[in-house]
Amino acid sequence: MKIVFCDIDGTIIDGNHGLNKPSPNTLHAFKSLRQNGHKLFIASGRSKCLLPKEIIDLDPDGFILANGSYSEYEGQIIFQNYFDEPMISELIRVTDKYEGCYYFENSEKIYTADLNKKLHRDFISTWSVYGPYTDEKLTSDIPINMAMLAFKDQDLSLKAYKELSSDFDIRPHSSQISYDVNLLNTSKGQAIKKILSYLHLDASDAYAYGDGLNDLEMIKTVKYGIAMGNAHEKIKAAAYEVCDGVLDDGVYNSLLKHGLITPRS
Repeated sequence: MKIVFCDIDGTIIDGNHGLNKPSPNTLHAFKSLRQNGHKLFIASGRSKCLLPKEIIDLDPDGFILANGSYSEYEGQIIFQNYFDEPMISELIRVTDKYEGCYYFENSEKIYTADLNKKLHRDFISTWSVYGPYTDEKLTSDIPINMAMLAFKDQDLSLKAYKELSSDFDIRPHSSQISYDVNLLNTSKGQAIKKILSYLHLDASDAYAYGDGLNDLEMIKTVKYGIAMGNAHEKIKAAAYEVCDGVLDDGVYNSLLKHGLITPRS
């Protein structure tokens, strides 16, 4: 039995280029993979509440979400990491100082300060990051797995980054005006180690597909860390090999090459 960890954005969908749901070849690949006795995990920077229906409908064996802060297997939560109150207060303080927007995420909701704020409306519209946003009060009993911060420009974003980078694991988005924020030593790679241990599997049994910088640890953790053809150059440099791009059914072609699936008729 092998196990496959697969990123979402830039790996099986690409909203920037009109691929808003997995292709027929990708759907076949994942179905065939599981029919052949292998396991599939979706491993994403997204929180569960930001997963589109098309990804939920893939019905994988498990999820690694929020850049490794949350994981579940067969519908049961295996582990999750939480921010404590001082961490949340510090993120709010710095974000307000530099006139940004903060988003505190868990599997059910995304907490922000003001749903009518122009920066918030512009951000979700530009990047199509739609989800269950709420500006209700964030209380201490609400678990927060990760945060996302957004700013008006790169200068303000960089200033906030410099204040926060020593206390958090920060992954800038391609725009450089927003980024994901996780606890230190949190990554998809660390989550994969926990999943492999839980399932009594070895890294030599594992494949991982990704394209972005938040996939780097994941690619390096497993034996078969495979970079998409459209991946960041750092991902390609660290990968076991490079497959075709997301728009050319890279995951399908690679799984077929490695003998994990049967071809689509």
